[in-house]
Amino acid sequence: MPPLHTPPSSNAPPSRDARVALFGRRSVLDALACEGVRVDEVRVARGAPAAARREVEAACRERGVRCAITSVARVHELSRDARHDQGIAARAELLGVHELDALEELRGAPPARARWLALDGVTNAQNAGMIVRSAVAAGIDGILWPRHGTPWIQGLVVKASAGAVLRARIARCDALADALAAFRAAGFQTVGLDARGAVDVFAAPLGARSVHVVGGETVGISERVRDQLDETVRIPMAAGSESLNAAVAAAIVAFHVCRSPQTQDIRSM
Repeated sequence: MPPLHTPPSSNAPPSRDARVALFGRRSVLDALACEGVRVDEVRVARGAPAAARREVEAACRERGVRCAITSVARVHELSRDARHDQGIAARAELLGVHELDALEELRGAPPARARWLALDGVTNAQNAGMIVRSAVAAGIDGILWPRHGTPWIQGLVVKASAGAVLRARIARCDALADALAAFRAAGFQTVGLDARGAVDVFAAPLGARSVHVVGGETVGISERVRDQLDETVRIPMAAGSESLNAAVAAAIVAFHVCRSPQTQDIRSM
């Protein structure tokens, strides 16, 4: 399964959360270069480094996007992060972000094979971005991103993902537990990643369609989400090791499940 470079085509409109403010030179340049992003406006502070200003202006001209050279206050107004915006910000729409009920996987016949990741209380923006980076590189089909408990896409998430979050397929949901219930009803296996899981992730039976849940850095998987899991799995570690960083654990699981030869539909057993 190849990495996802642009969001798959869909007739569904983007989520109401697809409109985001991006900031920082690299994040804005990544957005301007990505087919899966519609950039509406770019603001660059007059005092921004000349080389960065020229680079952003050139990218805007190539994409046909208006670039306003303005006050730093106007840039901060858009970015809402004066500390990190580097005097550069953009307003954009991520075309790969949809509402849960718009997913083709939950309407009609499910795909023969599908791999999703879900974020449950991943509170660190850098971890969220790194998880998406690994998921896209592994070939994960989509990411369930609840509105509560995990920071939404902004400059720090984009930077940590090396721009991958701009090309990812993302489903927004109000409550992850309800979203998992919908996936289960559509024939997906739901699996939680837990350091105390009873089954080794590399030995666990894997259905053709699955959602793997990554829990928060401190409390792990929430109880309500746990109630919607078919099983929990662990990553085997050497004696004396207690846990892995959430982003590292997600990367291991993403690459494993996307390359596993197992496609048994265990939900029908």
